[in-house]
Amino acid sequence: MKKLLSTVVRMGVRLWEGFIELDRLVRVHFVFFCTLWALLGASTVRRNLGAGQIAALLAVGLCFHVYSMVLNDVLDLPVDRTQPARQNDPLVRGSIRPWQALVIALAPIPLTIPLTMWLGGGAGAYAALAAAFGLMAVYNAWGKSCPVPPLTDAAQGLSWGCLGLYGALALGGRPNVLTWVVLIYGTGFMLHINGIHGGLRDLDNDLASGARTTAIFLGARRGPDGRMHVPLGVAVFTYATFAGLAATVLLPLLRNDFGYSPAVKAAMLAAAGALCVVNLVLLRTVLRPDHRLWNAAFRVQCFTVLVALPVVFVPYVSPGTRLTLLAVLLISLLPLEWAVWLRPRSRAADEISPAPPELA
Repeated sequence: MKKLLSTVVRMGVRLWEGFIELDRLVRVHFVFFCTLWALLGASTVRRNLGAGQIAALLAVGLCFHVYSMVLNDVLDLPVDRTQPARQNDPLVRGSIRPWQALVIALAPIPLTIPLTMWLGGGAGAYAALAAAFGLMAVYNAWGKSCPVPPLTDAAQGLSWGCLGLYGALALGGRPNVLTWVVLIYGTGFMLHINGIHGGLRDLDNDLASGARTTAIFLGARRGPDGRMHVPLGVAVFTYATFAGLAATVLLPLLRNDFGYSPAVKAAMLAAAGALCVVNLVLLRTVLRPDHRLWNAAFRVQCFTVLVALPVVFVPYVSPGTRLTLLAVLLISLLPLEWAVWLRPRSRAADEISPAPPELA
């Protein structure tokens, strides 16, 4: 019995190590983020999605996710090799060669074609999907060399937002106000998170490698005293993008584009308002990178600003869609937290990065 238990434990450890290795390559813990947009976009035109439709939309989101993450790692390899937090990544270690990673990144693209055909999507769906792939390629190629980095951050955001438009068009629906809400929120979320959170987190390495990011573009620097200087421009950009996200969630509720009953509308307004308040409080710490709670604040703020949109959609989507979103949220959160908290602290930071869902 003791030998059997030992064998089971060893198998469990190997499986876990394999999962961590897979996560380093394709960011499994971002699965909620990558599948969110197409599911919500589809729900704006058809509230009762079937199991097959949900599965196909999930598959398209995962295909786009693998393409985005792995292609970014291939093109950013010279910078990642100088980033301490990325030293255990398969590409940086050399356990996967760049050409192999490029094959992994590009292979999912053709898989989205039969999935879209099965969903019944027409030319509009293929155009939205092509725009998503193209805009992500623009970001991956020029994201850290563009003279005006907010433009490439916006391109990346729009690529994810286009998945919301794709979800509606893939089902043969006509985009409505809520469809555009999903697209705008996806775009604004990445502009907010990648522009500031990722830029401040990687500031020292980006400056040393000559990368151009929104935070650097707006004047973020390490001062002579060793403290990080976050100028007014960074704060204005941060609060402006957050205000845009808050408006994108609150205005459709106030207009009742969801068609909620008065009680449900009031509950959703209260939930969205509470999340906005929490985010505003957290942003004060996010803009102070030398604060001892900065890492925790920026992780929590990334999560709370992301879930604001699906929260207000909860009464609107079908039970199957609701359950699917909850399942992928748990898949995203639990392995990440286990990796960070249950492994030795000295190794956890290297094993899996507690970063927000942006492409570094």
